Amino acid sequence: MNILYLILGFVLLGLLSFSNISIKKYIFLSIAFLAIFAYNFDPIYVYNRYNHYTDLVRIFEDVDSFRVMGYEYYGYMSAPLSRLYISFFGIFFSDNNILVFTTVVIIYLTNLYILYRIGKDNKCDNNSILFSMFLFIGMFNYLSAVVNIRYPIVISIFFMILYFDLVLNRKLVKIVYFLLILMHPGSIIFFIIRLITRTRLKYSLIFIVLSLSLLNFFMDKIFIYIINSGFYFFTDLQVKFLMYTDMSNFDEATYSYFIINIIKLIYVAMLIHDIKKYLSKDWIYKYKKYVNFSILTSIISVLCILINNYQLLIRISDILIMYICVFSMLVLNQIKKQNKRLFLLKYISMWIVLFIYLIFYFGQTYGYNLFIS
Repeated sequence: MNILYLILGFVLLGLLSFSNISIKKYIFLSIAFLAIFAYNFDPIYVYNRYNHYTDLVRIFEDVDSFRVMGYEYYGYMSAPLSRLYISFFGIFFSDNNILVFTTVVIIYLTNLYILYRIGKDNKCDNNSILFSMFLFIGMFNYLSAVVNIRYPIVISIFFMILYFDLVLNRKLVKIVYFLLILMHPGSIIFFIIRLITRTRLKYSLIFIVLSLSLLNFFMDKIFIYIINSGFYFFTDLQVKFLMYTDMSNFDEATYSYFIINIIKLIYVAMLIHDIKKYLSKDWIYKYKKYVNFSILTSIISVLCILINNYQLLIRISDILIMYICVFSMLVLNQIKKQNKRLFLLKYISMWIVLFIYLIFYFGQTYGYNLFIS
């Protein structure tokens, strides 16, 4: 029954994006629905009924351990901010699902806020902003936000900080990059991409090729050094790297995984083309590093497809969903003023991509159908 409520909720949020509702009310209603719905997700029931293990089972076990043992529990030592976050819900709350509720609020509030902020900074009309918000709600993996907890929070905050850093040139926000690494070591790859956006795009590409080549030849020596260092952070980073680069640790990916991500990459490329075609030169200059980050992330995602690693592909390309929403909002808002017919064509194509994503999420064997109870 729950999945019917989820479908109905998505339909209503989609319809509201056409209305004259205020953006703040839309944000509140969206987050309230998604957070309350997430609160009722039961990972143990899903595991018993479908024999499908999600990260939330392990995370709930960690929460329970913190509740019983307090800070004596030896969990998340390599990610101190995650340790603080997870332990907080174990020590101060008796209901594990409050963790899920809070996490979904953080993820969607962060992303919808930055869409609102970028839209207002670029003088986008309310309809363009509302559409971009529903585009995010539809294209971002809601199940991932519910069951993975840490990584979706990290990439959401990282994406928000990117705007304040690369576009608004706020110096102090750079500290947040380091804090996010202390919450999830996987964010280090985005931090590296952020660093190389300081150079020209062609030099950044050379750096990526050389780095991958060196990593391939000297990987064993690097890992020996990491093991001998004794630092929890580096040891955990090594474990995660080895896990996600060895596909025998996971189920074999279906073609749909690669197809949906190829669609995502093509969509990003088309939007970048439209940005350079329809937005002003002043805008392109101001947002150059911000756009280059999306280009570099797309290139690394393509490399993940070429090496047939869907686990790295999903994790690295997730942030491109946020870029798609921003770029779509800006392109639609600009084209609307210039060419009504072209605007309609772009608008319809974006809805088609959105529906493809929703069909993918609802149609997977272990997709949104897990919300059935």
